[in-house]
Formats: sequence, structure tokens, C-alpha cells
Amino acid sequence: ASWTARAARDKKRLGAEKATRYAVQLELACETPSLAEAWKHDRPAGTMWLLTTEHGGRESFKVLWGRYPTLEAAKKAKARTPSFFQTATNHPAVVRVK
Repeated sequence: ASWTARAARDKKRLGAEKATRYAVQLELACETPSLAEAWKHDRPAGTMWLLTTEHGGRESFKVLWGRYPTLEAAKKAKARTPSFFQTATNHPAVVRVK
């Protein structure tokens, strides 16, 4: 429930931020342990945030990094994402958030 509440707060903040259009999606997490592990890599602190989504019929979380006004800014920032999220099966991607 605390992750859902965090995602609700992050969605509300996103709605208030007129300039934020893009972010880097680090991963899609459907399990609480995955979120807890991801948050250990929130550097600088406060850079990561969440939005809820449905995946496979269940509530999941888009783990996002940064808030960018343009696609170009988000693409440039992608190179600085935490290496923890760059694996053989996980590839961070720039996504439009609104």
C-alpha cells in the first residue's frame, strides 16, 4: 500500500508540473521486493519516482528516473541512469509521461 500511495503522490506532482513531459523508465516492477531493491539505487536521492500501470492483469509500477521537458533532454539523461538497471533483460527507455 505504501508504494501505491507513493505512486499516487508522484502522479499528483506530475499533474502540477507543466514542464515535465518525459522520463526514463528504469523498469516495470510488479513485486514489492523489486521496488525496495530499486529504491536502493535512487541517486541522487529523489530522482526516482513511480506511476502505476496494469500489467498482466495486476497493478504494477513504472519505475521512472528524472523529469524532462523534451525528448532530447531525456535521451541525453538516459546515459546517466544507474547501471543497476542496465542488464541483459532490462533496458531503460525514454517514455512520454504526459
